[in-house]
Amino acid sequence: MEAPARISFSSRETAIPALSAVTVSFDPGDGSGTMEPVDVAPGTEYTLPACTFTAREGKTFDAWTIGGEKYSVYKIEADTTVVATWKSITLRVGFASADGAEVSGTYDTVAYGANYVLPTLAEVASKSGLDYGDAALDYWQIWEIPPQTNGGGALEWGKAWGEG
Repeated sequence: MEAPARISFSSRETAIPALSAVTVSFDPGDGSGTMEPVDVAPGTEYTLPACTFTAREGKTFDAWTIGGEKYSVYKIEADTTVVATWKSITLRVGFASADGAEVSGTYDTVAYGANYVLPTLAEVASKSGLDYGDAALDYWQIWEIPPQTNGGGALEWGKAWGEG
């Protein structure tokens, strides 16, 4: 009689080393430029930095996105690419009287780069509810265009009165 075959097994455990760092990369989306990747420890609640990419004309930075969702802080578990998203710049166009007083209720929102047709005095009066009587509009003049970095701006027009 033959001796039964012996099979022996040995267990050998191999430890998988833990990741010491994962990389956060930055994609400009529709913008341009570069931002250096950042290495962080896995599990880090990472506050996304200010965007230093260059926006296309008429656009401003809106938010960082990961997988199409907007984030300002994100728990980084693995290598992650963060994408810059952009929004159109809009301007607030408003009207003031010759003495500089704002004409209430007369603001319009205009897309950056769009043509804007200045309203007639009657149209401004209609929006504001004011009665300008027999006054006639001689011309519009630009008073102020303050720069803003938050994606908006203001454009204010003053009116100069002519003989009616």
